[in-house]
Amino acid sequence: MTLRPVRFATLPIFFTVTACMNASQPSTPETLAPPDPMSAIAVEKQPAIEPTRNPDPERQYVLTVAFDEIPGAPQDVTAVADYAIDDVSCVPPLEPSGARPRPEHSVPIALHAAGSTGLSGVLAADAFLPADHFGLGQCTWSLQWATLRFRSPSTHFVAAISAEQIAAQRPVTLHFLAADFRSKPEALHVVIGEPVDIFSADAGPRFRVVLTGKAVSR
Repeated sequence: MTLRPVRFATLPIFFTVTACMNASQPSTPETLAPPDPMSAIAVEKQPAIEPTRNPDPERQYVLTVAFDEIPGAPQDVTAVADYAIDDVSCVPPLEPSGARPRPEHSVPIALHAAGSTGLSGVLAADAFLPADHFGLGQCTWSLQWATLRFRSPSTHFVAAISAEQIAAQRPVTLHFLAADFRSKPEALHVVIGEPVDIFSADAGPRFRVVLTGKAVSR
């Protein structure tokens, strides 16, 4: 029997997709809807906020995406840069809990063909200017992740690289099972790339997504 590691504790909260797979009704390629992996987790609502864009970012990176031995053409390939406020002391507490949810914001990364099988796009680590959004002092924003989403006719996939890994400018390889590309795993709404190949020996062929950040020279 093929054993699959289930990884919930390390799931980063960077999912912003808007719909949930209906497990009681099989999806077809025409009706496959993006899943919401966080829909079952109760979280307090973050305050609505629109960050101030930095008109002249100094820390820009080219994100390159390479698919290695993927068993078919990936569909609906998109990427976003995910940001969050550094210090929540600038965010008003919620009533009655007093909690200060950390505001987050995502910016689409425009992807373009790079080579015969790759994609690339530019993101900025300093995409937003500090601002006093709530009258409690300056809020500063920092890059958290670059998140790639794609799908096969049956399955949604996610691969992510952290801000620290982007700044290190070293390739990050995420591992997937080829069987998941052909058929959606019953227990998962979305398949997240594993940073190491931890699948069992009888799990079958793998494919990989390699994400790399490279600093843009000014």
